Amino acid sequence: MVLLFGDISFGTADIFSRFDYNVSRIEAIRGGSASTLTSNAPGGVLNIISKTGKKQGGAIGTTIGLDYDTFRTDFDYGTTIGNDLYVHLGGFYRVGEGIRSTGFTANNGGQFKISLLKEFENGYVRVYSKYLNDRTAAFLPMPLQVTGTNSDPDWDNAPNFDATNGSFAYNKFNPDCRFGSRW
Repeated sequence: MVLLFGDISFGTADIFSRFDYNVSRIEAIRGGSASTLTSNAPGGVLNIISKTGKKQGGAIGTTIGLDYDTFRTDFDYGTTIGNDLYVHLGGFYRVGEGIRSTGFTANNGGQFKISLLKEFENGYVRVYSKYLNDRTAAFLPMPLQVTGTNSDPDWDNAPNFDATNGSFAYNKFNPDCRFGSRW
């Protein structure tokens, strides 16, 4: 579980997770106790299952923003390193403004994760380690100008602000307060 409760202002569960090539699959548990044990799971719980290294091989991929400033490289590799002993490692690194115009490098950092798996006749032991140092801008709701009437509103950008591309991110804020997450 990423975040047990979801009633933190501007502290949503999605800002505390980073998905990359380490993810093998995502399982959803719907109903029952899954939806009653936490305020952040009214309909169910998602389990993010990481790769183990049992499947040999890996991948490298790069994402480049076509109409915005972003560059990200993801990688992973898994292999057998001994008798019933497997390793998987992977991560990502990114840099750029992000999906909105901030005027500075708002997204910068990445993560590295390693998993060791040892299988026995009646079970297994698995150990993970992850280093995460990723800073991203938190984009909150944007202001709009509404004119007209309740039955026929006219939605438009606020003066001197483009709600579809603008941002309130500011590079002079304290670095601990400027970004959505820093783990």
